[in-house]
Amino acid sequence: MDMEETLIIFGIEIDNQTSKESMKSAIALMEREGLGTIELVTMEMLLQEQDNQELKQIVRAMDLVLPGTKEILEMADFTEKEARSLQYPSERPFLQLFMKFLQKNQKRIFVLAESEMEKEMTVDLLLQGNKGILIAGSGILSKENASEDTVVNDINGLEIDCILSVVPSPQQEQFIAHSAALLNANIWLGCGNLLRMGYKEKQYLNRVKNFVARRIFHHQVGKQNDTLH
Repeated sequence: MDMEETLIIFGIEIDNQTSKESMKSAIALMEREGLGTIELVTMEMLLQEQDNQELKQIVRAMDLVLPGTKEILEMADFTEKEARSLQYPSERPFLQLFMKFLQKNQKRIFVLAESEMEKEMTVDLLLQGNKGILIAGSGILSKENASEDTVVNDINGLEIDCILSVVPSPQQEQFIAHSAALLNANIWLGCGNLLRMGYKEKQYLNRVKNFVARRIFHHQVGKQNDTLH
């Protein structure tokens, strides 16, 4: 990554792009040879894994690293540069744009989750929000029953275009670091709990929980900025 085009939070380098610019980058990754890797960073991941140096190295090697929510950028104190993704508040989020692209172009998707319940919820959310989207397969990668070889074999047997991971960090990042060279697909999209967040935000208690998480995140980022100035 070009340091002039990145934002850094807790040592995680995030590409400083608008949603439309990110879409162009993602489509270019899909058209090139080999597996392109995209990571959508969440507040939960930043807070829980801020001291995980292995995870930071894995994310640094990703082709495209994007903020999963605008709150990440809004709460960070960028005094030296303006976050480009905040210049266009009317833009639809990258994840929403990318799902529409996959649906419109009938790209084959493999959903990877940590449990049967999470897998079913993710598939339901995708089908509800993107009529006609093509879910070609799904798999489970859990701490209790982790079989990376099985997942790789399942994906490679289905001619997959996009692997959509909703597995929590750092397991999803560790999986792609171990398996990227073995996977026969165009794009890996690690989005953690973002799809699940969209579902849970409709419930009052989870909105309160998200508010508290934002306050904690804002406090932690403020402490980081104080040490840098």
